[in-house]
Amino acid sequence: MKYPLFLAALIASNVTLADNFNGPYLGAYSGYSWSEDEGKGQFQTTGVKSNWAQTTNPRGIQYGLLAGYNWTFENNLLLGIEADYEGRADDTDRDYQAFNGQPDPSYHATTELTEAGSLRGRAGYLFNKQFLLYATAGYSAVRVERTWQDTLAQVKESHTRWQDGWVAGVGAEYLLNANISARLEYRYADYGTEMVPANLWGEEYKQRLTSQALQAGIAYQF
Repeated sequence: MKYPLFLAALIASNVTLADNFNGPYLGAYSGYSWSEDEGKGQFQTTGVKSNWAQTTNPRGIQYGLLAGYNWTFENNLLLGIEADYEGRADDTDRDYQAFNGQPDPSYHATTELTEAGSLRGRAGYLFNKQFLLYATAGYSAVRVERTWQDTLAQVKESHTRWQDGWVAGVGAEYLLNANISARLEYRYADYGTEMVPANLWGEEYKQRLTSQALQAGIAYQF
């Protein structure tokens, strides 16, 4: 009699764990991101290409909070919505500008990513009542500080703004007990292009920003 009772308890526990994917949750995460910020210059007055360009590759640590809501279905499918906000640490890079492909150490460009957030949908499949594989996609925005520096004239200029776009990714999540889950997720974000003035040179730069990240997190299922 003990073995049937044990198996019944185990099955009931798994059902409870699966049910606990359903509903609201709060969590925290950390990760590592690597980005590419490619800029091409043009003159402000004419719009003609200046042939100056640069590419920076910020890399750094992410740390953030997330909140969401899941709906689970009898066919083991899961649909949800999730929002997150994160800070960035050491997510900066500086590079020489190049004229017609030739780097010039007199002119520098720096890109720093300081914070970001997203609002996404999630769709996944539940395995063994505890293990979830999912895809996620939606809106994302990142706060970017770009600095131009002219070492010959000893002047520099900075512009900070939010740049928005889309984000998509895949992940896996596992229920450790009835309320706590752990996750691992990969994301790719495309923030499109943004025109950023460089008044010290009479130029503006079309900056195309993309980013990737690998994150690990933990969540409490209510």
